[in-house]
Amino acid sequence: MVFICNCIQIIYLFTNKIKFYLSFFVIFINILDKETSFKERLESEIEYNGFSKTDFAYKAGISLATLNMYLYKNSIPAADTAVKMAEVLNTTVEYLVTGRNFKNKSNQYEWKKNELLRLLNSLDEQNITFLLEVTKLHKKIFDDD
Repeated sequence: MVFICNCIQIIYLFTNKIKFYLSFFVIFINILDKETSFKERLESEIEYNGFSKTDFAYKAGISLATLNMYLYKNSIPAADTAVKMAEVLNTTVEYLVTGRNFKNKSNQYEWKKNELLRLLNSLDEQNITFLLEVTKLHKKIFDDD
């Protein structure tokens, strides 16, 4: 009887661990596979750089009305405007327009860290707690090898 109880406990722990990992991967797939648009990337970069929309528009040499057109009407700027916006945001036009980023590996690493922080900022407390636990478990499993 003790053997059966132990087996049931092991199966229960194993299935909970599988559910835990599946939940983790579903959250990450939903977050990381989300295709972002020009307006989402632009808004994210403005926020990341700590600009108000008014300050950013001024530095990029566009009116606030023009910026709002890009942010709320799915409009994409002319090339010269996109270049100026990218310069102000310390990013590339390619990233703003397509979502693809840097050829330079150190810039790509920095972008990945920044993107991860941006995604973390979009999570609620429950998902952050869950992600923290999964990360700790992942570290424990792979650091023990």
